[in-house]
Amino acid sequence: MRVHRKSARSSAKRKFDSQSQSDVGSEKKKSRIGKDDEDLKFTTSEGIQSTKIEQAYTEVDDSDDDILANDSDDDNNDDNDHTGLSSYEMERLANIEKNQLFFKELNMKEVKDSFQQATGKQLKTVKPGKYGLKREKKEKEDLPRRSSLRLQRMDPMGVPLPEIPKDDQQTMSEQFKRVYYYTKTANRIGLHGVEVGKYDVDRRRRKTEEPIEMRSYNGIENDICKSVVQEWCDHSNTHQKNKGGNPEEPISDLESYTKVIEKLSIADDHAAKVVPDRIFSIIVHPMVSKILVFAGDKWGKIGVRDLYSKEGHDGVFLFEPHTKPINVLSFDPFNSSRILSCSYDGTVRCGDMEKQQFTQVYATPEDDDILINGFAWRAKSNQTIMIAKHDYTAGLVDIRSGKEENNVVAHGKSVRWIDCHPFDENFFLTTCQDGSVATWDVRKLTNIKSKLSEIKCNRVVSSGFYSPLTGSKILVTSLDDTVRVYDVNANGSISNPPRCMIRHNNQTGRWLTKFRATWDPKTENRFVIGSMSRPQAIDFYNTEGKGSLIKQISHENFSSITSLNVFHPTLNIIAGGNSSGKVFVWK
Repeated sequence: MRVHRKSARSSAKRKFDSQSQSDVGSEKKKSRIGKDDEDLKFTTSEGIQSTKIEQAYTEVDDSDDDILANDSDDDNNDDNDHTGLSSYEMERLANIEKNQLFFKELNMKEVKDSFQQATGKQLKTVKPGKYGLKREKKEKEDLPRRSSLRLQRMDPMGVPLPEIPKDDQQTMSEQFKRVYYYTKTANRIGLHGVEVGKYDVDRRRRKTEEPIEMRSYNGIENDICKSVVQEWCDHSNTHQKNKGGNPEEPISDLESYTKVIEKLSIADDHAAKVVPDRIFSIIVHPMVSKILVFAGDKWGKIGVRDLYSKEGHDGVFLFEPHTKPINVLSFDPFNSSRILSCSYDGTVRCGDMEKQQFTQVYATPEDDDILINGFAWRAKSNQTIMIAKHDYTAGLVDIRSGKEENNVVAHGKSVRWIDCHPFDENFFLTTCQDGSVATWDVRKLTNIKSKLSEIKCNRVVSSGFYSPLTGSKILVTSLDDTVRVYDVNANGSISNPPRCMIRHNNQTGRWLTKFRATWDPKTENRFVIGSMSRPQAIDFYNTEGKGSLIKQISHENFSSITSLNVFHPTLNIIAGGNSSGKVFVWK
């Protein structure tokens, strides 16, 4: 029987610490039996083995013993204390022992113990504080065992399925593969044309048309909430009378602007949970005497963070004017004690701090289930707004009458965003799910062809904003991983190609709100946007020239991706909201 010297040697080294040399030979023998002697076969019944197999085992063991004995003479690197180890393994063990001896000489444990005895304090890991809404502790309930809708004989909407006729039981497997559709009036047609009943599902229907009291939903006493809201109203009125108070001087040169950004930080109590769910909109109140941050979440709640107040839950107050995501929050440009909000529930409401109530100013027909994706105030007016809806339309709404005065089919898909020119009340822009951005003249809204200009991006455009000081540029954020800046001429038309196109990772995924690049209202050429980088940070860009990154800032108290980031209108303050309802204030 021929045994390969190289294979036997390598096999012996692999088994040096767990098997004897005879075991090594046995393992090799098992792989060769059928090749050299066809009449040798293994049997598995009762442990019986043939005499030929035992003889073959003995021959292979003897041959392997000879090979291993010869190999031991050739291996000069083997250590007597570690029989069978290679030179590499012996060197590794020596390094481990050397490192252990080095750390032992440092006496780190003794130094730590002596320090704790001297100070009388235990070393603890510092964790950021938790501020804002507190999670309610709920007792664990013994819930009944869950079962699938199929076993309960219900359809995906929870409607009971009809009884199966006995004659059709054999063909029901094919019938269950059919798809049943619901009519607009929510009537369902069951098997064999039988009327099953009205389609009744919790769609989080909108709230009443009547004014909703501005009371707190996070367990704060009504009297305290009313006094705090009245205080906000007084500060807002003072701000309006003083025409902005004492704002900080705008920074023109890039070097000074960079130094201001580098000084921004987040204090421990400037990060707090303001709403229970994902933030879809955020805005900072324009007053300078008090810092108020408003955030709208996924299920129609508006949270307010009074940064330096200890009332409520660390200065957090929660209201619920809507039942579905709040996409836009915006203050009345002539009365900052009023804030408008729009929602997927198809309503626009005005939160009046003076009256302390939310009033419905516009609503789509509830049965049509039309979502409102956004709105914007028209220039020089606090009585009319432009709205964008998911039924492909955009229109002009008078909030005094609550009626849509002008409407146009703007795109071939849902209108995702809308913004108005800051100085010309006739111009506005829309963005679409198909990646297009269009500008319009409200005096010429006739059909989809009446747009002034249109440009295309490769993927969905999540937002578009006119530049704050002149309105001569448009800032566009797209899911094709770009942020574009376009020039706009005096006629309202977009100049293509863009003046600068910045590559930026905008792939937030399913569970994060889409990024929206936002202008700094104190400048004409700088904006901020969230970042997917690690560690977590936010990005500041300059649009002059080809566009460049000014600074990426992070902080030890900044521990999340803030998809939405906005500036204070006059102060060097930034507020960002994440997808768990937390607001971070950079100051």
